[in-house]
Amino acid sequence: MWRKLRYALFCGLLERPSPPILCQRVRLSGPFSTCSDSTWSLVSTSDMGNRYQRDKVLSDSGSKSLVRIGKSVLSRCFYLCEKKADTSVEESSLQDILRVYADISPETTRRFWRVSVLRPEDFLEILLGIGNGDCSLRKVEFLLKLFRWAKKQSADFDHLPRSYEVMISVLIRAQMYEDAESLLLGVESREIFSNSAPLFSGIIQGYAEDCKLEKAMVLFDKARERGTVPSASCFQSLLSLLAKKKKVELVTKVYMDMIKVGLASYSQDFILKIVIVGLTKNERILEAITLLRQLRCSGTEASHFALSAIAEGLCKKKDFEDMFNFLEEWGHAPDVHICNKIISSLCIDLGIQESWSFMQRMEVLGFKSDAITFSILICHSCRARKLRDGYIYLSECLSRGIVPTVYIYNALISAGFMEGLHRHANDVFEDMLEKGIMPDQTTFKILLAGYCKYRKFDEVKRVLIDMRNRCLTSLTSLEDSLSKALIFLGLDHLKVKIKRDNNVGIPRSEFFDCLGNGLYLDTDVEEYETSLAGILDSAIVPGFDSQLMRGNDKVNIQIALKTKDELTQWGQNLSLSTYSKLFRHLCATPHHLKEAICLLDDIPESLELLDGETLNLLLKNLSKNGMVAPAMMILERLFKRKLLVESQSFMELIVGLSKERDIDGLRECCNQAYSSMWLPSSKDLRPLFSSLCRWGLIKEVLELFDRILENCPALVSSLCTSVLKELCMTGYTIVGCILVEELLERNLVMDHAPFVYISMGFLKEQQLVESLGILDILHNKNVTLPINICQHIIPLLLRFNRFEEAIALKESVLARKPDRGYRSLVRQMLLKGLISHALRLKDLIQQKDKLVELNMQHMRIHPDKNTYDFLVHGFHKCGEVIKSVEALDTIIFKGWRPSNRSLRIVICQFCNDGKLEKALELSKLMEHNKWKHGSVIQNELAMALLRCGGLSEAELFLDRVAKKGLIPANIDYNNLIQNLCMHSGIQNAVDLLNVMLKKGNLPSEMSYSSVIHGLCDCKAFDEALDFHAEMLHQNLQPSVEVCNALVNGLCANWRTDDARRILRTMLQYGPPPTYSMYSHVLDCYHLNNNLDKASELLQEMQVAGHSPNFETHWSLISNLSSLEKKSDDGDKSILSGLLCGSRLPVMNSKSKVASAFK
Repeated sequence: MWRKLRYALFCGLLERPSPPILCQRVRLSGPFSTCSDSTWSLVSTSDMGNRYQRDKVLSDSGSKSLVRIGKSVLSRCFYLCEKKADTSVEESSLQDILRVYADISPETTRRFWRVSVLRPEDFLEILLGIGNGDCSLRKVEFLLKLFRWAKKQSADFDHLPRSYEVMISVLIRAQMYEDAESLLLGVESREIFSNSAPLFSGIIQGYAEDCKLEKAMVLFDKARERGTVPSASCFQSLLSLLAKKKKVELVTKVYMDMIKVGLASYSQDFILKIVIVGLTKNERILEAITLLRQLRCSGTEASHFALSAIAEGLCKKKDFEDMFNFLEEWGHAPDVHICNKIISSLCIDLGIQESWSFMQRMEVLGFKSDAITFSILICHSCRARKLRDGYIYLSECLSRGIVPTVYIYNALISAGFMEGLHRHANDVFEDMLEKGIMPDQTTFKILLAGYCKYRKFDEVKRVLIDMRNRCLTSLTSLEDSLSKALIFLGLDHLKVKIKRDNNVGIPRSEFFDCLGNGLYLDTDVEEYETSLAGILDSAIVPGFDSQLMRGNDKVNIQIALKTKDELTQWGQNLSLSTYSKLFRHLCATPHHLKEAICLLDDIPESLELLDGETLNLLLKNLSKNGMVAPAMMILERLFKRKLLVESQSFMELIVGLSKERDIDGLRECCNQAYSSMWLPSSKDLRPLFSSLCRWGLIKEVLELFDRILENCPALVSSLCTSVLKELCMTGYTIVGCILVEELLERNLVMDHAPFVYISMGFLKEQQLVESLGILDILHNKNVTLPINICQHIIPLLLRFNRFEEAIALKESVLARKPDRGYRSLVRQMLLKGLISHALRLKDLIQQKDKLVELNMQHMRIHPDKNTYDFLVHGFHKCGEVIKSVEALDTIIFKGWRPSNRSLRIVICQFCNDGKLEKALELSKLMEHNKWKHGSVIQNELAMALLRCGGLSEAELFLDRVAKKGLIPANIDYNNLIQNLCMHSGIQNAVDLLNVMLKKGNLPSEMSYSSVIHGLCDCKAFDEALDFHAEMLHQNLQPSVEVCNALVNGLCANWRTDDARRILRTMLQYGPPPTYSMYSHVLDCYHLNNNLDKASELLQEMQVAGHSPNFETHWSLISNLSSLEKKSDDGDKSILSGLLCGSRLPVMNSKSKVASAFK
């Protein structure tokens, strides 16, 4: 793919003249040029304003070329994936697969270099060797590929049941749940597993944790159909996801199944709460009670909330007797707000006495009554015209130290008026004030209505004056107090007037003034009396619904929520209009989202009353706060009601779903967005594509790409840049390559930025050759590269031995972005004209540390870590070892981390001076701080220990560094491997060689040779042959000495056939076998009287250019002469072959003749 891009770059884009918008480039001497910015930018600031115009011209000239670019890319991506899946395994040999993944676990795979067919037990050995513990994605990729390759060896091959089990477990740990499920369901019907429950559980739990609800439930149902019982953690994960998704019915089903299979002890309170609430709402209370009893039998106590919820459900059904029995059975007193709700319901349905009796029974169980409890009892007593009982309950309330509420006094005053005790109303009012209870508007409303009822208009005026003093109304001396009172009571429409009775005709006097004049009301007295009685009666029990939204749009949320909570305890419900108003205010304040959700659960039908603006506001706030499940429900309701979904609502929900890792929800949201013709704003493009690419939703990305281009062709340039960058940065560079090809075919690529992103993507995906190839082309065309890319290119150039280019590039980067330290100090001195100071740098280094700081301060230079690192190096170069060590000590004392070079210099100096203890002490400090030990440090310390005869100490040191993970990626143990082999540390040498391979570093030929020699000395010939085969597959040529040691050792242990194979590999790969090697093998065959193989080897020896001595040749001919008579006439005999064999030397190790002896 990248080669096609190179061709496109050469023949297409790069042959065109550069567009005028490119910024001015700085030509440097290095292979690549750099920008001062750390981010990519090809457009100068002054030209940014022209970008839209350029895009518009581009889109106008080729609008047809913009059609279905994404669809074309998508079709090609699917083709590539299918081709790869079909051919990646079938076209490979075992050695091809091992060669790609040889660095994963060389100690496990090494012995399989010499085999061509895997047995089932062989794969299990590899699987157990690599699959145990943490598995990287690359390890799992290797195991899965090898698993499939082994199965396709022959129709008769089948993996061991243990292999299936371990392979599925490895896939589960690698979070490759679809592959694990496919493998499990493919063999589970064969019943090869003794216990498949852990495998089902792992996959279901993985799906649940990845928010893949549908897949989790489908597999869960399949497992239960087979009689498989998932694990407790699997149940818990699945239940948590269902609860998060608000799937109450499914939560109930799965939870009850969990209890049924005997996992009640793993019950979680928040899940039980959801189940009980769901059952009680659906009036399945008996099932809920049965469930709690099952939990109790299993030793799990029911939660306080669950018991209260069931009691509340029974109360709603009016099953009071069952409720009493249930609570006494469990010895449970519900929460105070539940008890108050029950007491209120009992007051309405069974009367005050039953409520009081219930309260007393609950108090035996631990219930603690509060002011609301007595308010309910007193108010309902007053409404039932049992004023005496009301005062008894008030007395009981006061005796318990509970402060009465204003509702209690309002009820008592109102009931007193209704019972004709208007003379005592003021006494009750004064008592209320004495106890510090502030009257509210309802209190004054009751007083005014009562006094008006009994024509106590002087008292009415006094109440109005009191209200004026409390700023509840205004009253002037010119205003009529009765009219003011009637206006406050809402009875001004009666037009009441006070008239004097003139004693003409029938007497009409209703009351008398202080002078004894008879007065009466000129109005509809019956309506007047009825209205006042209605006011008094309605004021006995507080009307919370009307209070809640008093004050129009100015709502105190805290007071409103408190009032709403109190309203539920009184058994009252919000009206839908009041609910909608409160809900809007809660949605407008993000920190009240939880209260809004609770309110939504209480009255879900009220969503139909909320307007689109409120729902969009709620949707955005829910998404921002991670509540994506209710947010998806709101989105569904918006679509159902055909309301407009704002663009920002979609954007916030997509980002929220991405953060919550809800991939299925993310895909569903994208589908709904596309179906509604949604288009994101330009500022949302980058975060949107980032969220989608992060979770691999490439299909959705490309579909959205086409939709935006279709509707906004002027955004083609910025859109392509955003999409391409996110594809390359999230591991989909190959898709980015296809996208660029499509754009090139349509002449839509106007600059080099896309190719830089592709190169960065290849670099991030460790496809180094492809990345460097594209960068080479860009360099040849003088394309400016950002500094951050150059910093990644430098080690890449070093890895491919392009040292001069790496140095030149580093210098160009330093010219644009100077480093700190002495190198930059010298540069700054020269730039400032301080040549004398620069020339005195050596003298400065040779001075004492304190004097150095003084000189730096004099020059206004403040030393930092880099300065001291340079001092360590400078003092070392000048031979000032003590000062070099002091500079390192200063770095450590100041809490800085020394550079690797500083640590390397000091440790090497200690080892060279024989101060091994100090070197080891510094190494322990590095271990304590988890600083990695580079190749030089490890080699120096281990070699110093070996020189002192401390083989075991050296091995312990190397083991400790490895176990603590202090080995860098570029480790080189070649010298140490050879020395360990010389000191009989063969096992540790093998371990170090394996470490090098795992770090991606190929050991040298000498390292392999040393190990093979050491293994031969230990008579470990199988291991030696494995290393020999690995050498050949690593394209390393064994030396003659190594091959000779193998041949001699194998012959000495009568493994003549293995020795003969070594000779044949030498003919194929080199170096050519020697005469003595052939002689050893011939002697072994001759001693074993294996004349056929001896004669064959003699012919191979002659073909290789070696002539056997006369004694050997004649002895073999003599022994074979008797066989000549037994040969058929049509066949050439072995003897004649020996007599007529070629004597021409064949020294080419790769000749066709040599290859024939494989």
